[in-house]
Amino acid sequence: DLFRRKMKALLILDFILVLSAHEPEHPPGHLKPLGSHQPPVGVLDSTVFVPSSREFFDQNVLPGKPVLFKGAAKKMPAFSKWTDEYLSEKFGQEGIDVEEGKKENRSLATFHFKLQDFISRYKDEDIYLVETLPAKMREEYALLKSLSCGGYTNVLQDAVVWFSSGGTKSVLHYDSVDNINCLFDGTKELVMINKSHLEQAHIDKVHGAFSTVDVDQVDMYKFPGLQTIPYFKAVMEPGDCFFIPARWVHQVRSYGKRNLAVNIWWAHFEKFNQSDCDDSPYKDKELIPLHHFEFHPQEALRQATLQNIGEIPVTLERYLELIQEDAKGLGDEVSILPRETLAQNFHEMDSNKDGKVSPEEIYDIKYDDIGRLLTYIDDYQEEDSEDDSADGTKEHESQSEDNNNQEMSDTESQKDRQHTEL
Repeated sequence: DLFRRKMKALLILDFILVLSAHEPEHPPGHLKPLGSHQPPVGVLDSTVFVPSSREFFDQNVLPGKPVLFKGAAKKMPAFSKWTDEYLSEKFGQEGIDVEEGKKENRSLATFHFKLQDFISRYKDEDIYLVETLPAKMREEYALLKSLSCGGYTNVLQDAVVWFSSGGTKSVLHYDSVDNINCLFDGTKELVMINKSHLEQAHIDKVHGAFSTVDVDQVDMYKFPGLQTIPYFKAVMEPGDCFFIPARWVHQVRSYGKRNLAVNIWWAHFEKFNQSDCDDSPYKDKELIPLHHFEFHPQEALRQATLQNIGEIPVTLERYLELIQEDAKGLGDEVSILPRETLAQNFHEMDSNKDGKVSPEEIYDIKYDDIGRLLTYIDDYQEEDSEDDSADGTKEHESQSEDNNNQEMSDTESQKDRQHTEL
């Protein structure tokens, strides 16, 4: 009997080995968290020095180069003041949007809470505060001196607060605007993919600028580009600020029992305004309270148009060609405005009536006319203000911002969970 049992066990083992030998070997990282397929390719720049506006532009913004500013947020009033108790007492009546689920799912709902109600519940529930920083709180949040002059404050898009009990996971995505995220509590870990590998990243939701890949279980067969995509990894600690350039693909995870951050978006621009620094009252300030400035979300559309047409004036035919080329990246479902409407807008922008539109004429468009003259999507509508309640009721489906992904056409503000996360 013992001999037969041993033989039976050996036969079973042989059978298992035969089956195993015929099983295909899966690609590295298959059904594992994003970034498991290979080690990071290098280390992103990190510094304890916060550069001037000009240095930041030349070294990071223009070339699109991420950098981690270690400890840069520690002198902001928010860093020391914003405990749960303080926020509840001073800003508790502020109405805020709260997302259902800490793992980002853009099909889930958004709820409206008062801040004090969120603070009383967030440690025990699967919820995530993602909201434009309330105006009263902007007095205690500051811009780094790197943004003090040169054009940044003229194209600010939004400031968003990200608040949870840790464990959040963003989708893999990119933003079409530049971004500095400052962390006040907890830690964050980011997978960063250079914009030069954008096509390989499977950003299959064009309007939201994100991928449908499951960041916890990457299907390497469904998303084969991720099998070999190179990436960097960045880790943020309390007090750090991190610059994420436009169009760098990234995925963010947050950790800690309490995770609190605020990021500022501004429209990417390619010409530094030195005269703005010469005249700015903020040029020598280490920190500048955010409440001194206003947001100009339409400026992202102006800057995208300037980058699209380049430095040489364009004719109507060339302008229409550029629109067609730009629209190709937005998917087949995009419908362009009629030619006669686009031509009418072109001729209105052509202020000197020379048959061409120059960068200077784009700059001269009044802010209130940017959306009307520069968008080319036929379903464009002016943004309407909403009178949202703050009673914790389910109001609408979560709508992550389109990250200005429509380049010349998108005029949405950048609070995208857009994004998403940070």
